[in-house]
Amino acid sequence: MSEDNSISTLIDEQIEYYRHRAFEYDDWHLRRNKHDKGDYWNRVWNEEVRVLEDALVQFKPIGKALELGCGTGWWTEKLLTFPISLTALDASKECISLNLARNNGKQVNFIQEDVFSWKPDSVYDTIFFSFLLSHVPEELFGRFWETITKCLSSQGRVFLIDSFRSDSTVITGIPSPDMDGPLVTRKTSDGRTFKIIKRYYEAKELEEKLRSLGWKPILKNTNNFFVFGAVHAL
Repeated sequence: MSEDNSISTLIDEQIEYYRHRAFEYDDWHLRRNKHDKGDYWNRVWNEEVRVLEDALVQFKPIGKALELGCGTGWWTEKLLTFPISLTALDASKECISLNLARNNGKQVNFIQEDVFSWKPDSVYDTIFFSFLLSHVPEELFGRFWETITKCLSSQGRVFLIDSFRSDSTVITGIPSPDMDGPLVTRKTSDGRTFKIIKRYYEAKELEEKLRSLGWKPILKNTNNFFVFGAVHAL
């Protein structure tokens, strides 16, 4: 199997995983069931989520906005509190269905498309994505940001949120010999297992990668769980 086919197969498996996981995804965000880590870590998680929310307020999304990998709509809901026109993209029809239900009555233009094959036909003033970059294979990292360039207006800005690798981050899985990053095995509640890419970033490391591609990132880590911040075109 060629490298391109191998990556394509992995991406297809990731999409299938999130289709199956859509109806239990909110448990992760809300620290419920198997994601309940006890009162202390649940409280820390929620405090750090509020840091992200405050940072997004400071960022002030404007104009025509795009959310990539919109999922079940937790951050879609936050984005809709700003005076923006929002388009939200996700490869999973199940996630879009849940997102639509959560944000019922609010105007969102949904696109069901895999971000790696999507061809943007518009430009946006704000681009937002959460917990998406960590699922981008190293081989597609540059291409992913080329897509961002194509659909970002000349004065546009990006805001990202993702997973920070820290002592309190539990990482499971095995390193992949084929990619510069870990392949992890994830199981859904129905017992099915999937291999997906999950890369954990530190702010300084990610800033260096983005600067090498010609971006101006201003990123931070929370103490335990997240990397976040703004990315500007030079």
